[in-house]
Amino acid sequence: MRRMKDSGVPWIGEIPEGWEIKRLKSICTINPRVNIDNINLETEVSFLPMENIKYGYLVDTIIKNFSEYCLSYNIFNDGDILLAKVTPCFENGNIAIANNLKNCIGFGTSEIFVVRISNTYNTDNRFLFYYFRNELFRQRAIATMSGTGGLKRISPQFMRDEKILFPPFPEQQHIASYLDAKCTEIDRSMELVRQSMDKLKAYKMSVITEAVTKGLDPDVPMKDSGVPWIGQIPIAWKCMPLKRLVTNVKTGSTPKGAEEKYYAEDGLKWFTPADFITFPYIDNSIKKLSDLGAKEVKTFPQNSVLLIGIGATMGKVALVRCQCSANQQINCIQCKNDLLPLFLTFHLATITDYLFKCGKFNTLPILNQEETKDIYIPLPPLSEQHRIASYLDTKCAEIDAIIAQKQELLDKLATYKKSLIFECVTGKREVAA
Repeated sequence: MRRMKDSGVPWIGEIPEGWEIKRLKSICTINPRVNIDNINLETEVSFLPMENIKYGYLVDTIIKNFSEYCLSYNIFNDGDILLAKVTPCFENGNIAIANNLKNCIGFGTSEIFVVRISNTYNTDNRFLFYYFRNELFRQRAIATMSGTGGLKRISPQFMRDEKILFPPFPEQQHIASYLDAKCTEIDRSMELVRQSMDKLKAYKMSVITEAVTKGLDPDVPMKDSGVPWIGQIPIAWKCMPLKRLVTNVKTGSTPKGAEEKYYAEDGLKWFTPADFITFPYIDNSIKKLSDLGAKEVKTFPQNSVLLIGIGATMGKVALVRCQCSANQQINCIQCKNDLLPLFLTFHLATITDYLFKCGKFNTLPILNQEETKDIYIPLPPLSEQHRIASYLDTKCAEIDAIIAQKQELLDKLATYKKSLIFECVTGKREVAA
């Protein structure tokens, strides 16, 4: 059992004997000045947009000439720690140690801190990297963020003055090596779980595609649908444009103002693309409209099929089982009696790639009402639509339950990794030599 002592810092509490408390500015330099006068303008360097700094890794570095970045971006070298300072990038874990930079030189956005180990104390940059990832540091940094317009930032003053736990150098090295090995094991396990989830999602989509285009009887005779991208369909099925099978395709709407009076906790459900997190049904909306807000928008009946018609998530679809409304990014489809809404929902989920080809592209992909109506649908007899929809409802629920179990395992692994880092870099867990 290791001996502990009072750190003298209330929010840190006890620390192992032999450890110290130091301000960051005493062991490293934040955004160090770099002399670029002797660097040739044609020298190739690495460029890293914020999205390329992920969870401890640098991904897909862009190689350009030094002259393109020398005046506009943060410069860093191999061995520097890159830490996002702006929300939500900091919270999302955009942090890494710069390694294998072209000619040991890199450039990145001004929204990162470049942290360079100083010569004052022996410091392992890997230990400091892990320290920045522990929840004690993260929560203190988040609490001190300031700014407006959704762009809150950690101040350089906080970074310089923050007190951190500082073990002797050999122990820093040992902790860092231990965490390197353990985190690699956890990351490998998490990646295997993710791959398994991806396979289940692909299997789920293949089950849906097979059922809504071929039916449930593998021995039924087939015929040409007359639509190249659909191919063959069962002999008793038809293939028809959606406009002959629906009463309406309407685009959603938004209250004229953003005032609170238009919204209520228990009001009319008002769907946006952010709500499309479940399939095939969508039952909850983040925002709901008050009676006044409901008068400002179009309302749709229960059993409407909601299809996102604009943006990167265009083609996402869900069935809503209550009266609702939606914003302008969503097309609401109301079916005639010979088209089962749940069958249509399953079918539309299988043709996202085709929908992108149908839509117009300016700055964003857009699928309007008329283009939605022109989509061709393989149409079984209504009784068969019910059988297929019921089968898929059950089958997808079974697959989703397995995916949910794997997501729970993924969450547990992420929590374990987080707690492991915290315990090691704060001395709560003794790492055997």
